[in-house]
Amino acid sequence: KQSSNQINQNLQSEAEGRLKAQRAQANSVLKSAYQDKDWDKVTKAQDILDKITVEEINGEVGFYLRQKLRLSLNDTGHKKPIKLSTELTLTNNEYGLSSSNQVTRKDLIGTINCKLTKNDHEYNFIITERVSFDINQSNVANKAAEQNAKKRLSTLLSKRILTELYHSNLAWIK
Repeated sequence: KQSSNQINQNLQSEAEGRLKAQRAQANSVLKSAYQDKDWDKVTKAQDILDKITVEEINGEVGFYLRQKLRLSLNDTGHKKPIKLSTELTLTNNEYGLSSSNQVTRKDLIGTINCKLTKNDHEYNFIITERVSFDINQSNVANKAAEQNAKKRLSTLLSKRILTELYHSNLAWIK
């Protein structure tokens, strides 16, 4: 068995790898905007990246989600003028699709209430995403499937949040 320190190191290395990939994706969007000479898009994306601090998000999905958002928003821990705070709620739906009516499929549903604040300005939005995974007789396989579903859910939520930020027409965010 691995020690808890080894597991934590593995999780941290894995998270760092995902952060690097997410940052590469954000840089790709900026590069594309530069290549297309869409200066409005470049300016807006860079302005958003440079102004938002991501607050803590509870839970395992929250950990993955915060890491993705921090990387995409260039949040290195320094104080920025705009704060993104969130409240994440997870729910499960279970389905018995077998002849014995045992649970064979689960949905993991994440609803996140987001609030952007800067001085006396505030912008709220809600995003819901759903991922599914199969359940079988193996507890190890079920844990792995659930872990993978949580990571996929955090990816979907982060993309939706970033899309909402990039497409918001808030004069005070610029």
